[in-house]
Amino acid sequence: MKCPFCNADMKEEQVFCESCGKEIHLVPLFDPSVELTMEQSLSGIADHVAQKEHPQGNDASEPENTSANSHFSVVKIVWIVISAIVAITLIVCAVLITPKFFSADAYYESAYAAYDIGKDARAKEYAIKALEKQLPVDKQYDMAMLIATICAGEGQDDEASAYYQKCIVLKPDETMAYDALIALYERSKSYEQIAQLLSSCENPQITTKYAKYLANKPAFDTPSGEYDSVIYQKILTDGEGEIHYTINGEKPTKDSEKYGMPIKLETGVFHIEAVFINRYGVESETASVDLTIDVAAPDGPEISLESGAYHEPQYIDVFMPDHTYSVYYTIDGDQPDLSSVKYESPLLLQLGSHTYRFIMYDEDGVASDVEERTYQLDLPDAVILPETAKYMLIQNLVVRGILSDATGHLSTTGEIRQYDTNTAFSQEGQTFYLFVESVHDSSGGNIATGTLYGVQVQTGEVYKVFCDDSGLYQTQPL
Repeated sequence: MKCPFCNADMKEEQVFCESCGKEIHLVPLFDPSVELTMEQSLSGIADHVAQKEHPQGNDASEPENTSANSHFSVVKIVWIVISAIVAITLIVCAVLITPKFFSADAYYESAYAAYDIGKDARAKEYAIKALEKQLPVDKQYDMAMLIATICAGEGQDDEASAYYQKCIVLKPDETMAYDALIALYERSKSYEQIAQLLSSCENPQITTKYAKYLANKPAFDTPSGEYDSVIYQKILTDGEGEIHYTINGEKPTKDSEKYGMPIKLETGVFHIEAVFINRYGVESETASVDLTIDVAAPDGPEISLESGAYHEPQYIDVFMPDHTYSVYYTIDGDQPDLSSVKYESPLLLQLGSHTYRFIMYDEDGVASDVEERTYQLDLPDAVILPETAKYMLIQNLVVRGILSDATGHLSTTGEIRQYDTNTAFSQEGQTFYLFVESVHDSSGGNIATGTLYGVQVQTGEVYKVFCDDSGLYQTQPL
């Protein structure tokens, strides 16, 4: 058929001209008020004709008008019949033809035709009308996608989102609507909505493609239960992000402790909760686990030297059940732990008063009770004091050419060496101050060089010192 406005060719069921863009109303929509008006008009004409044929109060003395009146009546009757036929024909056309032009398929085709020539508003109108009709699922999907695309292009994100979701309901296996909806959410940085969409998606192609937006619930390596050994609880998850946890029953948030390494759990009752937060800030569901742990602590280490006051050098030996145990200690009365100095060999008792504390750990990291000893060491037979012994040591090293001056500069490199003592040891009935050589590091601290010297407490003689295989100190001439 032809467009009545521009004479362009049109498809039979089109109600929208692709050429000029005008809507074609070949048959007016059915209007009950028009039908009523038509009936009233036809009834009025019939009454008028009847009055002409049978006038009331006619004078019987006028026979000459009878023939003319009869002719007029016949013409009117013919006109009435023709009008009735035309009216009936129009009504039949409206009933039979109008549905054809305003069917679901007609709106479907017209929606695409309008969209193709850039008439987005009209295309959206026809697509909505098509969806109100009885359409197959495929065509419902097409119309919903068309409306969503138009809305997204016009910045009507909420409406676009609603129609994309309708498409997903209609065809959950299709990826196009998912891609378009996620792109819409990406544009507005609505990452929570992306995660919610993916959590209900059963299409593995989509969940794999957009896995980076998921925030899967973390899992615990050790399940809830009762245990009699130390537990190193691991918290597992996939994806890029952070795990935050609590062990005090509080709900974890981004401000809670960040998980980095297995959580060591010894004796106690623990309720751990954890949440995964991906790199887009999306939080997972909270996971939790309950553990009851009752671990037998090892006995404390055995210390060879009892507390007391001593007047000559002493060694402190610490005994452990086997090599799987380790001992850490402090000499200032602080509580020892794994960050304290580790016991490796017999300790020389330090000069003056000190409180030693020792703690032992088994292979599972379970700590023993702390063993404490208090000592007092002085050397009443010493003729030379520690400060004098230090001066004598430096002078000796200068004479021998090891140091270039009394400030401790090395003759070879010019670096400054420092010499300190706080202990003493005995060998073959003689007592020596033990001096440790160190060098300043960039942070201002001292680093031991490994060189040791001994100064005899009565004569001031200087010796080189080494530690033998048993951990005892021995002297040798310079």
